[in-house]
Amino acid sequence: MSRTVGDRVVHTNSFTQDVKKNWTNKLQSIEMGKDFRVNIGDVIQDNGGTRWQLLSIRGQGTCCCLYKAQCIGDPRSVVAVKVFRPGDNFALACEKEWDILQIPTMQQCRQSVRVLDRFTWNGHPCLMEELLDASVKETMHQAPGGRLPLFTIQLFLRNLLGVLEHLHSAGIVHGDIKPANLLWSPEQGALKLIDFGLSFFDHRPDMRYLQSPGYRSPETTTWNNSHAQQGEACSATLWSAADIWSVGCIAMEIVSGEKLFSSKRGDAEPTVCPSCQGSPTARCQYNQLIDQWFDRLAPTVIGPAPSYYDYVLFSELKDFISRCLVCHSSQRDSASQLRQHSLLNRLIVPSIHDMMLLPSPILRLENVADDIDLDNPAYREGIKFSILEICASFGPVVTCLLPTLEPVRGRVYVEFQRSEDCTRAVRKLPGMTFNNRTLVTAYLPLSLWACRQLL
Repeated sequence: MSRTVGDRVVHTNSFTQDVKKNWTNKLQSIEMGKDFRVNIGDVIQDNGGTRWQLLSIRGQGTCCCLYKAQCIGDPRSVVAVKVFRPGDNFALACEKEWDILQIPTMQQCRQSVRVLDRFTWNGHPCLMEELLDASVKETMHQAPGGRLPLFTIQLFLRNLLGVLEHLHSAGIVHGDIKPANLLWSPEQGALKLIDFGLSFFDHRPDMRYLQSPGYRSPETTTWNNSHAQQGEACSATLWSAADIWSVGCIAMEIVSGEKLFSSKRGDAEPTVCPSCQGSPTARCQYNQLIDQWFDRLAPTVIGPAPSYYDYVLFSELKDFISRCLVCHSSQRDSASQLRQHSLLNRLIVPSIHDMMLLPSPILRLENVADDIDLDNPAYREGIKFSILEICASFGPVVTCLLPTLEPVRGRVYVEFQRSEDCTRAVRKLPGMTFNNRTLVTAYLPLSLWACRQLL
């Protein structure tokens, strides 16, 4: 079965329809409830009887707290447990998130967080999910000036649009796209979308306040303002285009290192600009704002590849963002259209900055061996044996490569079973003397390792 949303045909199925019946219009605005009755160190039990100890807090919001948890009896098995506040509203929020992530199209999407179990513990609704790594917000803090390098920008936008294409095809709007809700998966080499607590079906929002400040579309501002006035009717139509506005805001932020709309600077939340309220052919004021930001950025980011943008890539970034930040939601590109943008389909080679920002299970070692001796098989085997012995101290190793051909001659690549073991090696080995040389470490992106495209 299919239906038309805007100019798109959305395919639905009985599962999606059942989900819609279960929780649409059930949820009310979430108010602060009772404090959590859980603490770090507590042991909880899932539906299968497995016991997990809560080790640390990974994130906290109004309605829930996200913990890192370790399996009792198997310390190497770790997950994320999302513990909601007690109460019917929070149980419904937990149920809604579970139902969305059970939709077949979402289960098939590698850029969506995997949910493993749903259960109640000590009166708290809980979701067990795969444990992910740093958020886009945290990754920006590690980058100079908060600006992400080119390969990382392209990869993040590809992954974000990938999950939105799946979500929007089911007629669902995420409703809270922001850097803190996009987390990196080192094991899969993908950025994943989390937190579906504000999600809703196209044209059927069930919450009073949607989208976070700084990533809020003009129509969502209208919706939120109308609900701030008790009983006031709202003319705004909310659908998947609201998520696309957030994509544009995030793209501008990871390119510039700054939020495009910031309450700290006193910026007002976006509304339909005066130009777009008048003549439909008038130039949108947000297009002018993007021009101003890119004019300011140009002197600091345009330069020789691969560390800087060239003029073509700079123009593609500007065009991509302009297609997202359009006042009228019907004029924004869809996730499917944006995935075809030239920005996301050109070859960008990772820089060393990219390979330091994105953890993976693949360790890249430089300055390991004397070039003159690499043609000696016995010498190479000795180097590999010694490197494997060192790396095994961090965790199980799958394989080790020591190429002899340029341009990667003399580098060593080690695949770990677990990315967190590789992360420890990347952090501990720099500065270590090996073979009278000082080791230099980085990660190799998993996508390159899969096709043995070494850098």
